[in-house]
Amino acid sequence: MKQRRIIWAVNPFEEERKLLRNAVFLLRTLSAKAQFEIEPVYVVSPAELRVSLEFSVPEEERLHTVAKQALDRAVQILRLANLLEPKVLVTHGLSLEATTTALWRHAETNGAELIVAGTHARKGVDRFMLGSFAENLLVLSRVPVLLVNLGLKPVRNIRRVVFASDFSPESRKAFRRFCETFAPMNAEIFLYHAVPRPPKWTIQSGTNLFVGDATKSRQEKLSMRKKLARPFLEEATAAKARVEISVEEVEGKIHEAIVRKAVKERASVIGMASRTGTVAATLLGSATRGVVRHSPVSVWVFRA
Repeated sequence: MKQRRIIWAVNPFEEERKLLRNAVFLLRTLSAKAQFEIEPVYVVSPAELRVSLEFSVPEEERLHTVAKQALDRAVQILRLANLLEPKVLVTHGLSLEATTTALWRHAETNGAELIVAGTHARKGVDRFMLGSFAENLLVLSRVPVLLVNLGLKPVRNIRRVVFASDFSPESRKAFRRFCETFAPMNAEIFLYHAVPRPPKWTIQSGTNLFVGDATKSRQEKLSMRKKLARPFLEEATAAKARVEISVEEVEGKIHEAIVRKAVKERASVIGMASRTGTVAATLLGSATRGVVRHSPVSVWVFRA
């Protein structure tokens, strides 16, 4: 049986040791519960080093050597089980896109199920800034990405996870991958779908101005949405996953409802799909972006 693999995007020169520590706690849990092997990878590029010129051959060799030595030292101190030989990738691209593409292509080529990456997320919009390495990775990667940030509490066990879905085909594809990752850990999966509540101004005396009887239409809407979850249950059954479906009408922003659900269920991870295509890639998706910015737990994203 082929060994399952995680690519750990690690910066050996990271000054925030807490970020590395949070990633290590999560990786230990994944390795112990689901028998993942972990490959630490660091990508060296002009973009990473903030220089405007491409590397010459001597510079590339020197930088590779220095980076590999630093990576080996960092990984040795962290003491992770099931650890593969650390690898340094050197790319000549002048953009973050080139750096993140080198990483996810390496993961895809080597059959990795997951990329674990850190972000200097702390609070509010500072969590996830446009143009960051983390955002580029989420937008471009064809391999699921699990983000770890500075604000997290150490994760020593993954008992509950939430997958937020709009019940689209893309979301179903992502849910299948999500179940394949977390079902072997015997984690309980909450499949969550939030239905925006109609604005109060559309309702007068219990009647929705657009669809007639408000109470009846809302109940029918929730019932219809629950039926859309059936294909997802098929995916869960195939992966031998324990799933509980939750469809609810919510006020306010969808990402806020998703975060509340994760907090309520004491989930360790929130999973979501992001969309392909130029516009979707540029925007990432308002709900996904909002969750990544404000989630108190790690966020798993797959570009379906």
